[in-house]
Amino acid sequence: MKIAIIPARGNSKRIRKKNLKKFYNKPIIQWTIEKLKKSKLFDLIIVSSEDNKILKISKKLKCDLTIKRPKKLSGDDVTTIAVIKHAIKKINIEKKINISVCCVYPCNPLLHIKDLKFALSCLHKHKEKFIFSATDFSPQFDAAFEIDKNNNVISKNTESVAKNKKNKLFYHDAGQFYWGFVKTWLKYNNIHKNSRIIEIPNWKVVDINTQNDWNKAKALFKFIRFNKNDF
Repeated sequence: MKIAIIPARGNSKRIRKKNLKKFYNKPIIQWTIEKLKKSKLFDLIIVSSEDNKILKISKKLKCDLTIKRPKKLSGDDVTTIAVIKHAIKKINIEKKINISVCCVYPCNPLLHIKDLKFALSCLHKHKEKFIFSATDFSPQFDAAFEIDKNNNVISKNTESVAKNKKNKLFYHDAGQFYWGFVKTWLKYNNIHKNSRIIEIPNWKVVDINTQNDWNKAKALFKFIRFNKNDF
């Protein structure tokens, strides 16, 4: 059995009501729900939220189940694992340890079905791990510098980093999804310390936290759909 859980809180800070904001004429969460349905991977698609409006829209979009979670699990410091553990316990599958659960973030318009499928195949090879998508930093992290409020470059001592890490790639979480078996979700409190990645190209990745991120996601989404890339 395969379950998708979408943790969609209502009180996002940097982009107000982000999960309900219209992205090409649909609430952005709708693109994610429709993508999961289209994949035909999941026996259950669940939305967990403290926000009644999000839950109402999710029901309208015919999610299999909605979970009203307490506000204490919707703050800035609440971890993804805590939310998924709550959902697992709410639907009473704690003892069904071999059910695979995929946490899928709601602001996910660039999510590709083939990435979900490939990650699932990796999960069955590495059953004690979380599997998630990641991409390399571009440009390289060791080329980074800071600027002050007047756009002046602030020098940083990156020579030692560049010397020791030359030609080494650094990666970051794509902010899309995490596959894991129920027993893995219940056992660990940190996804990244107990995981393997599938690598995806950085042109398929926008972790939407700011208006600039939102605009970039719209541009990439339009480009990918125009070129009929596999979604």
